Amino acid sequence: MLKSKIRSFWIFSLLTICSLVAAQENCSNGIDDDGDGLIDLNDTDCECGNILPLTEVHGSICLALRLRFIDDESLEYQWYKDGIAITDETGSKIILNKFIPNVEGTYQAVSTRATGCIMSEPYEVEIHSHRTDLGEIRVCAGDTVFVDPYFFVSPGPKSFDVQATDGCDSTVRLQVVMDQATNNEIVDYICPGGTYEFGEEILTDIGWYRDTLTRVSGCDSIVQLQLQWGDYPEVRINESICRGQTYDFLGEVLDESGDYASAVNYPGVCDTNYILTLNVTEPSETVLSGTFCAGGSYEYENETYGVAGSYEVELVSHDGCDSIILLELVELTAEETFEEEVICQGQELEWYGATYNGSGFYEYIEEI
Repeated sequence: MLKSKIRSFWIFSLLTICSLVAAQENCSNGIDDDGDGLIDLNDTDCECGNILPLTEVHGSICLALRLRFIDDESLEYQWYKDGIAITDETGSKIILNKFIPNVEGTYQAVSTRATGCIMSEPYEVEIHSHRTDLGEIRVCAGDTVFVDPYFFVSPGPKSFDVQATDGCDSTVRLQVVMDQATNNEIVDYICPGGTYEFGEEILTDIGWYRDTLTRVSGCDSIVQLQLQWGDYPEVRINESICRGQTYDFLGEVLDESGDYASAVNYPGVCDTNYILTLNVTEPSETVLSGTFCAGGSYEYENETYGVAGSYEVELVSHDGCDSIILLELVELTAEETFEEEVICQGQELEWYGATYNGSGFYEYIEEI
């Protein structure tokens, strides 16, 4: 016991001497005692060696948050916010809620022991605000949107606050869209003797008809139908083929010139009338004459002929049909003509471009 008293005495005497020399920071009064601009735990004079986790963290700041720090060797507790001692918070626990002014911040507890001090890990307290976006809600004009506990009867952006499960405020946002009833007018056609499906009705005659439908959104859509008689479409076709060829006209095989008609029914439209004018092109014949010299030849369309006679050449005309050429070839024979001329001694004779001055037989071959 005496030893304990002596230790206490020396400690007291040391603090007294220090206070006489320079001011020292008091770590639990919320005041800057040594004038260095740092208060309580923010001052290096107030550092503790050991930092331990909080013993308990329970609840929510928006309802009630309980922080507890238990030290079996503790002589005294002090709670701090942002490093500054909180007045009258000297127990092992502290209770916080969102209604405490300026409650947000960093909290720590310091436990003073006989041999020094320990402190808890810092705990950040923040009041969270939640937001829920319900997006677009579509209803029919005149309907009511109910989002517990609110009712909305007009379109546009809406928002309201509710309490979340953690007790904090939650803002709910939504966009109310009110669809108006639509009025659509349709003009369509029906073939005589046919039918037209309109809603749940089967129509067989022209006129005005009205039906009320329900859209995907559930709102009414009024449809007015003007039903008219449809026309019979007509399609005209002009085609040509060569003699010997055929033409398929809607399943009918044709090979003679003429006008043909056929009707085809297509779903959803009236019968379509097809009118065909078919022209069958006959093969053409052309007679050509040609000659060649005896011993020679005649060339026509890449073919060479060396014998006189009649030949039939089959060609393809510009329209794709056959064209027959009748080729008549004649071989020409050489003709001999004798002429006798008399000149005097010393005279000359001009004959087919040559000059002669002596007696004899002369020959001139003329190519025709």
